Amino acid sequence: HRMQFLGLFRIVPFDDQSRDTVCVENVNADQVTGDQTESQILLGLELYKERYDYMYELMLTLAQYVSPVEFERGLKAILEACQLHQKSTSLLVAGVASLYWYLKGPDTPVELRRKSIRMVVDIMSKHRDCSDLMYNCCVCLYPYQTKEDSGFILTNLAISLVNIVRCTTSLRTLLMTLLVLSKLIWWLPKPEKIWIAQLETIEITLDVLVSLNHISPHGLRENPLELMEAGWNILWNMTDECPENCMLFCESSGIEVTLTCYKSHQEAVENAMPSMFGALGNVAEVDELQSKIMTRDVIMALKEAVANDKHHRMSYSIGGVIANLAYKGVEFWGDVQPSRQSMLDFMAREMQEWDMEGEVWIEFNSLTPLMKIMQSPEDKVAYWGVRTLAGLSRIRQKRYCNLLHTEGVIEVFREIATRTHYDINLSPSLPQLARIIVQNYESFVTVQQPMDTA
Repeated sequence: HRMQFLGLFRIVPFDDQSRDTVCVENVNADQVTGDQTESQILLGLELYKERYDYMYELMLTLAQYVSPVEFERGLKAILEACQLHQKSTSLLVAGVASLYWYLKGPDTPVELRRKSIRMVVDIMSKHRDCSDLMYNCCVCLYPYQTKEDSGFILTNLAISLVNIVRCTTSLRTLLMTLLVLSKLIWWLPKPEKIWIAQLETIEITLDVLVSLNHISPHGLRENPLELMEAGWNILWNMTDECPENCMLFCESSGIEVTLTCYKSHQEAVENAMPSMFGALGNVAEVDELQSKIMTRDVIMALKEAVANDKHHRMSYSIGGVIANLAYKGVEFWGDVQPSRQSMLDFMAREMQEWDMEGEVWIEFNSLTPLMKIMQSPEDKVAYWGVRTLAGLSRIRQKRYCNLLHTEGVIEVFREIATRTHYDINLSPSLPQLARIIVQNYESFVTVQQPMDTA
């Protein structure tokens, strides 16, 4: 006779034969609970909802299943268990760990995924003193920091993340929180970036970076280095084409922190430097703030960084800083050393070494920062903008050829390409680079019409 139900949970097998019986799926019963298979565990979660001790043990076991099969059923069971026992941080730690794997389901309904994300954010707002739980929450949320997945709960999510950064004492949790925050800010439009800045995100992130500067570079562990990179990524994204946040960055001693980080850890934090100088590049694009970086200490640091930049990862952002400052003219540069002309010559030599087929270590949401520089009558000032776009229109052709189309600026490059008067000491010359941009654009539009830039 077949049984309707067989409960094997917490039954300890006493020999190999009984162990096989506990493990087997097709025992002589319609329903089987236990801790040996995914199906047994999920049924246990569904049936023992009010028995906390059972639920806790089952959830711990489920968290070890890194390749689940019953995705939708698992998500529903986990969500219900976490909602029923939302005051138990121990169960929630295991529950959110399980959620990470079950959210990977290929056909998870949008509403179920959003319900899961909403629950995790709710947990973050209620239990931020539990570092392990906050770490798991951030790991769980990291893959879903897109407008489609997180836009519906942006306010609560941003507030929770900033509060964790403010309060946690765990480096591991801090790092994971910064990584999620950075990924979130990356896709936000300007109004939302300004709003997040009102949560003191820039000041708090700078405080984190300042605290890292007190650690000897010889004693740095992996986490502090990654923290520095994550922190500068946030500041880079926060200030990108956002003058209001650039002003806040400067008012919060961001330029001083930049110099301190560079001088303290220039050998140890190579991965953080592109973001660090990217943030400085964003400040340099704001006319009202350029005087704040027009100092000997900043210019010397920029020149030294480029000289030591073997892979040209920092040179693109630094080239933008120098181009924006030089664009203001000789009078603006004044007697700051190194001189304006020597820095233009220095950067021109550097840019001529950039691999035309290599990676371009910079991104733009619009071409406005580049187009402003190209109005300069001096080829060495305009060179950074044209050289950078020549590379970007090749390696990320769809995005940047769409921008050329939607912003209506391709004719500017057609004009530059036909110039007969240009600096012959630059190779490739300004007209040659402009022709590359035009060719990339024309090869793109012959294949497909420009679309949006998403």
